[in-house]
Amino acid sequence: MNTAHLNLQSQLKQAVGRQALARARRMKAPSAGGDGTCAATGAEAAALPEAASEPVPLYLPDAVTDWLARLSLLYGVPFEYLVPDVRLLPLESIRFFYIDPNWILRAIDGAMSIGTTSSRDNVFNETFYQQVYAAVQAAIPRVRQTVQGSQQPTQLIVGATTTGFLFRSAVVSGYPGLEVIPTYQKMPVPILRLERLSSDIMLALFNGVPDNIEIRQPPEGLHFGITRAPNAAVFNLYLRWLGHTDNPADVPGTQIYPTPGNPLQLIGAPLRSGTGSQPGVVEVATTAGQIVTTLGTAYLGTDETFTSAEFAVEMVLSAGVQPYDVKFKGK
Repeated sequence: MNTAHLNLQSQLKQAVGRQALARARRMKAPSAGGDGTCAATGAEAAALPEAASEPVPLYLPDAVTDWLARLSLLYGVPFEYLVPDVRLLPLESIRFFYIDPNWILRAIDGAMSIGTTSSRDNVFNETFYQQVYAAVQAAIPRVRQTVQGSQQPTQLIVGATTTGFLFRSAVVSGYPGLEVIPTYQKMPVPILRLERLSSDIMLALFNGVPDNIEIRQPPEGLHFGITRAPNAAVFNLYLRWLGHTDNPADVPGTQIYPTPGNPLQLIGAPLRSGTGSQPGVVEVATTAGQIVTTLGTAYLGTDETFTSAEFAVEMVLSAGVQPYDVKFKGK
């Protein structure tokens, strides 16, 4: 048994003692025996059933409830308990799941059992287990704030279904600041835990059942560049409105769609070539000229004005977003 478990056991013992004392006072017992049992006279004993039926508040140290709350969010649970076979989470895969609340309750029971060494401890566990579960649920929103320094979830529903995903990909290692946006009917779903378990595995837990989850590159991923479709031979550039026309769709920075679903592109953006040229570097002057030609008067106006700032607008590549329309089965 490690030091953390010994400390938890000690605090559970103290909690049991306080509960026994509170129960003794509720039952108006004159004293408590050295072994924790209550001494009562005949008259007092007659009043015990009624007194014992009164609810006794739970005195559980914050350190205990916080530890159990972290356990409820799978902190300290060996990874092989979550993924018993590597084939369940191959490279470049994502797995969505529910957490069985019965499994979590049994995990809490198991953690509480380390402080159970007598019949009195058993009575404590059997008497206060529902209050212990409630205290742990109330402590769960604090975990992400205390462990990771993240903002405490708002609009959290105590006792709501806990869902989540495991994501194994080179994206996790390549972008340490990945953002996850879970929503249900376009309303945010609180995040209970979002953490990298290893260099390429991310775990997320949500307070509720989202119907859409977006995984986004960090905002600092904003950069200039051009794109190329898989296996394509040339690079393309998706062009944007610049505010030169009276067209209602001409909102500067928004992508141009001449027809629905067909974005306007500069196909075959030129790259530098020749001796000493680095591969993959854009030929800026030629690219700017081809953008002007592609946009033409329809998008630049009759004078075809095109400034360096507008060139920057056209060259910006925003951080990538991968949406998932999630359909959790069985719910």
